[in-house]
Amino acid sequence: MVTKVTRADVNMAWLANVDTVYFFNASTSLGALAIAVDDMEANVIPGQSFDIKFRDSACNSKTAVGAIFELFQSQTWVPDVILGPVCSGAMKPVAQLASHLNKPILGWISSDPPLKDKSIYTTLIRTLWPITNLAEGLVLLMDRFEWKRIYLISSKGGDYGGIGSSVKDRLEEGDYNVVRWVQGVAESPSIPDMQAIFNKAKKEARIIVLATPENELRDWALAAHHSDMTSGEYVFIYLNQQTADPVLYKTITSRDFYERGDSDDSTAHNALLSFFLLFAKTESFNITDQVLMEYSAVAKSPNWKNRFPDVPPADSDFYSLFLWDAMKIFARFGGDDLKKSGEELFQAARGTYTEGSATGDIILDDACDRIPDYYVLKITDDKAFGVIASTITVLNGTALDRSLDITGPLIWGNGKRGEAHAPTDTPKCGFQNELCPPLVLYIVPAVVGFVLICAAIIGYFVYRKVTYERELSNMAWKLVYSDICMYNGRNGGATPSMRAQSMMRKSKASFADSIDQQVFVTVGNYRGTMVAVKAVRKAKIDINRELLEEMKKMMEVKHQNLNPFIGACIEAPDIVVVWEYCSKGSLQDVIYGENMKLDDMFKFCLASDIIKGLAYLHESVLHVHGCLRSNNILVDGRWSCKLSGFGLSSFSEGQEEDDELSPDAHAARFMWTAPEVLREAWAILPSPSMTSDGNMSEPLPPSSLRGTSQPADVYSFGVIMKELTCLNEPYAEEEYLSAYEILGKIRDAPENGKVFRPSLKELPKAMQSDKKIAQKLRVFIEELWVEDSKMRPTAAMTQRKLSKLSPLKKNMSVVDNMNAMMEKYSAHLEELVLQKTVEFKEEQKKAETLLYRMLPVSVADDLKIGKNVSAEQYESVTIYFSDISGFTEFTNQCKPIEVVDFLNAVYLLFDETIEQHGVYKVETVMDVYVLVSGLPIRNGDNHIVEMCNCSLDIMNKVLDFVLTGKPDFKLKIRIGIHTGPIVTGVVGLTMPRYCLFGDTMNTASRMESHGAPMRIHLSPTAFEALSKFEGYLCADRGKVQIKGKGEISTYWLLGRDNYTKRLPDYNEVFGADNPAPTKLPPTRGKVPASRSQSLVEAGNTLPRDSTGKVGCDEHPVINESAFSLVQSPSQMDLSMPPVDASTS
Repeated sequence: MVTKVTRADVNMAWLANVDTVYFFNASTSLGALAIAVDDMEANVIPGQSFDIKFRDSACNSKTAVGAIFELFQSQTWVPDVILGPVCSGAMKPVAQLASHLNKPILGWISSDPPLKDKSIYTTLIRTLWPITNLAEGLVLLMDRFEWKRIYLISSKGGDYGGIGSSVKDRLEEGDYNVVRWVQGVAESPSIPDMQAIFNKAKKEARIIVLATPENELRDWALAAHHSDMTSGEYVFIYLNQQTADPVLYKTITSRDFYERGDSDDSTAHNALLSFFLLFAKTESFNITDQVLMEYSAVAKSPNWKNRFPDVPPADSDFYSLFLWDAMKIFARFGGDDLKKSGEELFQAARGTYTEGSATGDIILDDACDRIPDYYVLKITDDKAFGVIASTITVLNGTALDRSLDITGPLIWGNGKRGEAHAPTDTPKCGFQNELCPPLVLYIVPAVVGFVLICAAIIGYFVYRKVTYERELSNMAWKLVYSDICMYNGRNGGATPSMRAQSMMRKSKASFADSIDQQVFVTVGNYRGTMVAVKAVRKAKIDINRELLEEMKKMMEVKHQNLNPFIGACIEAPDIVVVWEYCSKGSLQDVIYGENMKLDDMFKFCLASDIIKGLAYLHESVLHVHGCLRSNNILVDGRWSCKLSGFGLSSFSEGQEEDDELSPDAHAARFMWTAPEVLREAWAILPSPSMTSDGNMSEPLPPSSLRGTSQPADVYSFGVIMKELTCLNEPYAEEEYLSAYEILGKIRDAPENGKVFRPSLKELPKAMQSDKKIAQKLRVFIEELWVEDSKMRPTAAMTQRKLSKLSPLKKNMSVVDNMNAMMEKYSAHLEELVLQKTVEFKEEQKKAETLLYRMLPVSVADDLKIGKNVSAEQYESVTIYFSDISGFTEFTNQCKPIEVVDFLNAVYLLFDETIEQHGVYKVETVMDVYVLVSGLPIRNGDNHIVEMCNCSLDIMNKVLDFVLTGKPDFKLKIRIGIHTGPIVTGVVGLTMPRYCLFGDTMNTASRMESHGAPMRIHLSPTAFEALSKFEGYLCADRGKVQIKGKGEISTYWLLGRDNYTKRLPDYNEVFGADNPAPTKLPPTRGKVPASRSQSLVEAGNTLPRDSTGKVGCDEHPVINESAFSLVQSPSQMDLSMPPVDASTS
């Protein structure tokens, strides 16, 4: 609940009726009050208590307001909160007085709708909802089934009329229609009276809402049945005004609710299938008698049974649970001391959600009236009412999300189940047929429309017929021969005739010979279009309907793979057919041309063009080609195949044979003809006859022979595929057979199931594709020329199969595929160039990186652009030499590979260190490590500082070095530093090397070789240069005999002020020296050690204790900016400056 308080007692005025009204009185409510007060005194105001004054309100407004007025007039006790009265009539004046005095008032039963007006009752909070809230449940139910129109019936009495009024007001606020409200129906009306109401209602609505006593529900159902309203078209919604206590719920969900043991029980059950029962939902449906007995037991306890003399303990009633809810709201929102004013408590509680009350969760609206959820009951399979739906309310922030959840079976009056069979609230044509016009309004337009449609159809066909006849008689295909300008000189042209299509001439022994006989088709110009003119050997042309229809069809077929038919001349002697001219000749010319080299791409593309044209012909008005062979397939300038020679069967029929053709050449024309066509033609030929020279004359089919079936065209395409793939004649392998003999073998029936067909032995060799494609192509061709014509694939199927075999893109010609390949190749070249460019740049970057590691950046840049790098002198630089103490003895104990690994580890450590300083790594030779600062980029006097700082950091790193596999090994190095002039230059062309020359190199090497392990040895000039800077700690070593230099004073570098990194303990190191070095005060140069103008920050300096000794216990993180001219150990290949051999 809320925070515990320790303040004054809470004065509560409790108003209730002593005598029983309806189902309740003060005694039946005492148990709930006792439990709530005990709980609040223990947990909300421990140490305090409620001081409760009871007054009998007698369910009378005068008594109630007098009692509360008396209490407020008392000088010694004034109520802090008012609980009750119970009855709505008594509540109204008491609540008005409480509002006037700004005192909170809690109602747990009074549910009259007028009490919702919080402009009057400004401090009233009610935990039992107003009965008018049933309207909200009705809206949720109607929305679930999309009902908008209702008929409302309410009985006499304030409660029923109030429900009806609230329903009407609520629905009229939204998009709903209360078509009529029949109110004030007499109590216990007769069934005929009810039936009279329903007979009126059925003419205006299908959804009937009843606010009537529950004991009349059976009679209303029987009246609905007698009014023929229970067959599934109408729905009745009964609004129950009572709160659903366990007793009421048990009564309604029993069959005894409507069964009377009479003959109407079955009728009542069937009628009630059309009824919904809507109840306000509480968890108290599940309250057991045991719970109420516990309430009663507390009321009868010693602490409470004598507390109110006028209120003897009694068994708790169901409504007492709502009193407990009211006390819970008061405990939650009454404040720490439960002393909030009426308006403060009202504002705190409005629009809130409180979980876990006795009757379920409490949701208060803006008027502090409880919002209930709802149960929807309906007749279920056990013939009793049961809960089939309930509302779910969720508080989403400050908004309420409410929905109706269907949980049980929905059985409608017609016996159908499920939401899909819910009736609509309005008939399809309305209640007075106002939504459906009279039938005559449908019949007349329908008849008129039908007549108009029939007239339109007849008119359309008449128009088509007239148009068709006009087109036939128009003869747009008929050409005038003189309009054709011939290129063979017949019409005055001087140009010689041009070869167009190949045919067969001259007689030779074999088929291969006979197919070489050729004719030439005349080429001309017709109205600016190049045309091929083919003569028809007929004396005259009879124009009949068959010819006209044939010519019309020829003019209609248009396709990219059909050679356009231009027309025909029918005036003798110039009877010709005219086609569009194709510049590449026929497919036969292409296949047999000696200079033509066809690869697989060309072959597939040409074959694809042919089958596309054939598939279109088979779907067109012509249906078949009839004369498909390679010399009837033309190739245009874009290498696209176009079928020619189709149609014109009646135009060509009866023409004379070409006497110049030999029998074999004539027979060669039919090598592409299907065997079934040949058999039909031979069946009607005359028998062989004897010629005058004594030879037997074998008859041949006429040259105008044409196939009449689509499978025959597919067979011909199979022969053409053999020509195209093998690049030879159909029967080129049969070199010892004449064309006539071959034709006879094709015609004859198969012997032993074996048919005579072109050989495909050369197919694998002729095709450049892999063997799998060649094998599939072989199977494909053999399927086209099977003996049984019904087993051959259609042209459309053949096109799909060829497309799967072909490597070409769809719907592209040879030229298109060539262009696509060129574009793809070009794109690939661009990608390849881009890839190689990227690779080149990467390799160039690697080369530059390697060059920058071998040479200083400025020197490398000059060499890259071809600039000569001349020798350069530097006035002052600092040279660093170091070697490993005991390196020779160490190497004698190790394998060569271990020595390499050891040096690599040491130099990697050094390389990482020098990156933080402005120094340049010159080279490494065995254990000798050489650095320089001050070149190639001059840095003034800072080179000595850079080198000394670098040396200190290297010495620090050496102390922490651990050799893998030899943890006891201690690395010790000697460092020598010298400052002086130097000369640099690049030596060599094949492997240019950046070298340093001068005595400075030799002296630096002497400083290292004459130094000592774990010490930094400074030459006099190096010490003098370092003295220009503040804070460096040095020791005077004294005079030292230096080879080649004589006796000179040298110095040890010990550290730097504020340098916190660990260094050797020089007190221990110097202990063995004799004479001992003399420690010098820190350098006092004018330039601070921080070197604000240096290229690289120097970092921290060595701390000193009070005695002036150098400290070496701390290991801080280095805070130095990285700068290095050369950073890689790959510089081991650089040249070694000239030094004396003893320096090693």
